[in-house]
Amino acid sequence: MSKKILIVFLFILIYIMSFCQNNNDLKINTGYGFWEGIHLGLSYNFKNYLLGIDYGMIKNVYPYSDGKGFSFVLNNSYFYDKLNKYNLKEEYFYLNILYNNYENWKYIRELIQINPGLGREFYLKENLAINIQGGITIPVWGEKIEKTNITELVFWIYPIMPELMLQLIYRI
Repeated sequence: MSKKILIVFLFILIYIMSFCQNNNDLKINTGYGFWEGIHLGLSYNFKNYLLGIDYGMIKNVYPYSDGKGFSFVLNNSYFYDKLNKYNLKEEYFYLNILYNNYENWKYIRELIQINPGLGREFYLKENLAINIQGGITIPVWGEKIEKTNITELVFWIYPIMPELMLQLIYRI
């Protein structure tokens, strides 16, 4: 499954980069998210909308302290506030879709979650910002495969949980 996710990630990356000729609306981000792990991403602004992708590595970071894995996030944001001194909007509503693949010594777990919430970009310079976003994560689908080869479909893995992320953004 991880090779398929990586291929989808690369196709979306190429699609986003095809819009980026002679524009400075392309953003590269890196950071840590509660469900994403340590990640690297690329996004593009279409006026008030942002579309992007993140690929995260999960290895010995909270809440995955006993295993490893990866995450893939499709970012969808709408910026709604007034312009700042750099002529950029900072506050936004987001609705992200997250795929998470995690493995430890007992099981392999795959999750698909929807993450709605609010965020804000704090611009330090015109092309450099710190992004903070918070919301909730809602499980949509999950599968847990025990290392004993017993597969269990899990649709309600845990209750609705908080989702937090801190990122460093660079506008190209």
